[in-house]
Amino acid sequence: MLNFAIIILALLPFTYPTICRMNYHNFRNRIVLTAAVLGATFNATALDLPTRMVNGNVCYYYEVQPKETVYSLARRFGFTKAQIIHYNPSVADGLRAGQTLYFPKDEVDALPSTPKHQSKQSTPENNVTSPANTTVSCHLVKKGETIYGISRQYDISEADLIAANPRLETVGLKYGTVLTIPTKEPQPTYEYTPKSLSTPASTSVYSTPKSEYSVTADATEPKNTTTTASTYESPVFTTASTTTVYVENIASGDTIESKNSYGNNMSAPQVEDPTLLTPSEATMPDIESQPDTLRMTVMLPFMLSAQQPDKQAQLYTEFYRGLLLAADSLRNHGNPLIISAYDTAASIDTVNSILSHPEVAKSTVIIAPDDDLQLGRIASFASENGAKVFNAFAVKSTLYHNNAAMMQANIPHSDMYDTAVAGILKEYPDYTLAMLVPQEGGKTDKAEFQSRLRSKAMADGREIVEVTYSGMLRQADLEKLIANKKYIFIPSSGTQTEFSRIISTLKAYKESLNDYNAARLFGYPEWITFRGDALENMRFMNTTIYSRFYNDESSLRTKDLTAEYSRWYGTPMMNAIPVQGILGFDAGMYLIRSLNNSEPFPGTMPYSGIQSDFRFASDGSNAGAVNKALYLVNFRPSGITEKISL
Repeated sequence: MLNFAIIILALLPFTYPTICRMNYHNFRNRIVLTAAVLGATFNATALDLPTRMVNGNVCYYYEVQPKETVYSLARRFGFTKAQIIHYNPSVADGLRAGQTLYFPKDEVDALPSTPKHQSKQSTPENNVTSPANTTVSCHLVKKGETIYGISRQYDISEADLIAANPRLETVGLKYGTVLTIPTKEPQPTYEYTPKSLSTPASTSVYSTPKSEYSVTADATEPKNTTTTASTYESPVFTTASTTTVYVENIASGDTIESKNSYGNNMSAPQVEDPTLLTPSEATMPDIESQPDTLRMTVMLPFMLSAQQPDKQAQLYTEFYRGLLLAADSLRNHGNPLIISAYDTAASIDTVNSILSHPEVAKSTVIIAPDDDLQLGRIASFASENGAKVFNAFAVKSTLYHNNAAMMQANIPHSDMYDTAVAGILKEYPDYTLAMLVPQEGGKTDKAEFQSRLRSKAMADGREIVEVTYSGMLRQADLEKLIANKKYIFIPSSGTQTEFSRIISTLKAYKESLNDYNAARLFGYPEWITFRGDALENMRFMNTTIYSRFYNDESSLRTKDLTAEYSRWYGTPMMNAIPVQGILGFDAGMYLIRSLNNSEPFPGTMPYSGIQSDFRFASDGSNAGAVNKALYLVNFRPSGITEKISL
């Protein structure tokens, strides 16, 4: 079952596995996961949390550890996520390492079946330098309060208050946060020292009698590599050359609570060579030798060695997570599949090292990074070894022109313009094309698109009118338009600056018409980012744009996937365009289906995704495959958004 692999990543909560191997079979579902390390969230001992006085009330408190999430703490403490947010409103936007959470003791103790709460601070081996139950002066920030007012209330200086709460300098004073009030008495300090556990050959940390499947963790990262996750607060794990894994109070036979539907054994076998990528023979299902086994290799810069992976590395991680959700959705579909994920570390040397592994040479398809040099090296390797390269990130790459191994997942710029031109002429046959052309320094970054549209429209005998304007578009500039004719306005720029120069007059023109359908606007992919008034104005103008991707947040498919993502990983997808988790899911759904249904790969079977469509075709015998899919997206005045596949 692939879904257990994904829940393990959620429980870690995600560890950027150096290699993650998955397989599924129609007749007997089996899975192997080789991850970087085991997680520090697997605690066996439950202890009472320490208490503090907060605004005259006794509260349990807990200091958030690096990489923890609201989801993982809810599971640990036996609370619901809503309860944690209720008592600590500031965590609604996510947790931060070092943040202190508070729970009113009287209320929590009155909750039915409240479990004992475990705490790293209160564990005996954690070198606690003061008693677990200690009284510390704290203040819960209320709406409207200021640093000055709070410091006066406690008769301390603003400098002392800020020194005791350093985050005030970076994030300011926020409602719902708890401040430490400095006193003459030194505050107790807690220092947590993790225990070193050299994992034996078969240390079981979770088991259920219902399952025959296994999940293993090997020390597959380089020496002394610390794997840190994104800003979503995942634990920090370290592997050393002795295959020592740092965990908290974990021993043979320990168990963890998991979802009822996922019962599997998990072990951490000792590996002599920490760089080995081959799982233990004792736990690896015998699918390597099966002739129908498919292999998907993910080579992306997860940046495991970085102290804090940058946003791009986090987005690559989210893409990979979405890919795993697709694998889970298709766990009973087709041939056995092995998925391997490698951190390229944004280095050509690392890429060359990864490509030297025998397993990679057996890949059916490789998902590659966006760096041109690294992509070119992987493309040559794939061509030599009979693999395909799925390029979802290097939008401007032209390697597909003369390398049959390449799969260009984004429709190329020139093809995109031609497809969009054909789409607008087909969808709006009754409209006259009104070309908006600015003078005297106006932005014309879409002049090429206008030119292609003009040429094609003239060849088809379509009527065109050119509207020139200086600075701001004015009503006088539209006087040449004929009453009772339908016009679709085509601006010469996709920038919001130029949009703001034309939209007021276009709205006024439309409002003057008896038939609002007689005026509409055509726009560009950049407009997907518009929010607030700009988006409302787009809807008023019944605007249509073209784009390689579009995610309708109100659609059932999007809602289901985003909910599933949060359920597995304990955190929402990042706010990005395109949404990388959905891109990974769409790519995974297409690739796994194509791997199982096409010969030669890729086939002609199209895929209509949540955010992206894939419809590959080859432009020649020596050329690679190119995705020809493009959307027209119509933002209607009613608030409905329609996505049309071209």
